[in-house]
Amino acid sequence: MPRPAKHHEISKLLKQRIASGMYLDQPIPGERALAAETGVSYMTARKAVQQLVKQNVLTRAKNGRLEAPQLTDTKQDVHTYVLLTPAFESFGYQNIRMSIERVMSHFNGVLKISSYRHWHDPALMSAFDGDWNGIFIIPPNEGLPKLLLDRMLANRDRIVVVYSDLTELGFVSLDNSLESWASVMVEHLASLGHDRVDCLNTQPGKDVLNRVKGWKAGVDKLGIQGHCWNDQVENFDFNWVRAYEIALKGLKSGKMANAVFCTTLATCKGLARAAFELGMELGKDIHYCTMDVPYESIYEIPSVTTLNLYPLHHYVHKSFEWLEYGDGVLVDGKLLIAPDQAPDLLLGESTGFASKANRTKLNETYKDS
Repeated sequence: MPRPAKHHEISKLLKQRIASGMYLDQPIPGERALAAETGVSYMTARKAVQQLVKQNVLTRAKNGRLEAPQLTDTKQDVHTYVLLTPAFESFGYQNIRMSIERVMSHFNGVLKISSYRHWHDPALMSAFDGDWNGIFIIPPNEGLPKLLLDRMLANRDRIVVVYSDLTELGFVSLDNSLESWASVMVEHLASLGHDRVDCLNTQPGKDVLNRVKGWKAGVDKLGIQGHCWNDQVENFDFNWVRAYEIALKGLKSGKMANAVFCTTLATCKGLARAAFELGMELGKDIHYCTMDVPYESIYEIPSVTTLNLYPLHHYVHKSFEWLEYGDGVLVDGKLLIAPDQAPDLLLGESTGFASKANRTKLNETYKDS
C-alpha cells in the first residue's frame, strides 16, 4: 500500500492536534513554523494548510494567522480543562486521564494534557495563564517551591490537586487511595503469622512518605517489629532498580524481613526480582504487598496483593461539580474528595493466595471509571 503524500500526513497531524485541544492556549503555527517543526518543505506545509482550509478545519484571519472554527466554538460554548502531569508514564496517570475524559463529556468539556519534567518547566508554569475552566494537577515530587505555590494560590478556585492532599493549603484535593490505609496491609501480613513487617520505599514525594507513616502506625498498633528501608531515587530515576539493589543486599544478609510492605508496585517488582535471584519462592518464602494500582498488580507474576481501590469516576465527577457549582457541593465543606473507608483487599499470589481476581470485570471497572 503506497504511503500517503506528505501534505496529507501533515494535515492529519494538525487535525489530531486541534481535536485534542493542543491549540486551546497557543496559536496554530503558520506554514513556515510548521515546516520547520515537522521537517518538510514550505510548499508541503502550505499544501497541508490549504487542504484544511478547503475542509473548513482552518480559516485565515485578516492578520494572516490561522484559526480553527472548531476552537472558536469550543472557547464560546465548551468548558476547557488542562491536566498537568509529570513527564513519565504510569498507570495512575493514565487512569486519571481516562476518568477525566469520560466525566467531562457530561460537562460539555474538552481536555488538554500538558507534561512537565520539573517544577520550573515552562509547560507547568505557563498553564496557570490559560483561560481554563479547571486545572487538574499532579504536583511534582520535590514539593511546592514558593514561586509555584504562589501561582497555584492565585488560581485556587479552579485547581483540583490529584493524588496528593493539599487541603491544608486550601486546595480541593482528589484521591482514591489514602496513605493511612498502609496499616491495612501491615495487618494483612501480620495475619499470616509474621511478627515483623518491614517497609521498602525508593520513591520520593510527600505522599509516598505518608505511606511509610501509615506502615509505622500499623506496626505500632499491632506491637510488632519492623524496619523501614527508605532510600529514595531522584525524580524520574528508576525506583525499581534501587529497590532491587536494596532488597538483594538486605535479603542476602538476612537483615530484611520475609514480610515486606512496598510503598509502590514498582518497588514490589525490584523486591521480587531480588528474592527470585536468591532462590526464594515468592509467596511462600517471602510475602510482600503494596496498596495501589490493582489493575496492574493482578498481571504481575506472581500477582501482587494490594487494595481493590474504588474507581475514580465518582470522585472525579464530584470535582467537576465543584468546578461548576462551587463549595456548596462539597460534603460538610471538606476539601478532600476521597473515600470514607478503606476498600477490600485484592489478594494475590505474593502473599500466598491463589489469584481469584476477575480480570475482565476489574479491567472494565477501571476502564469505565
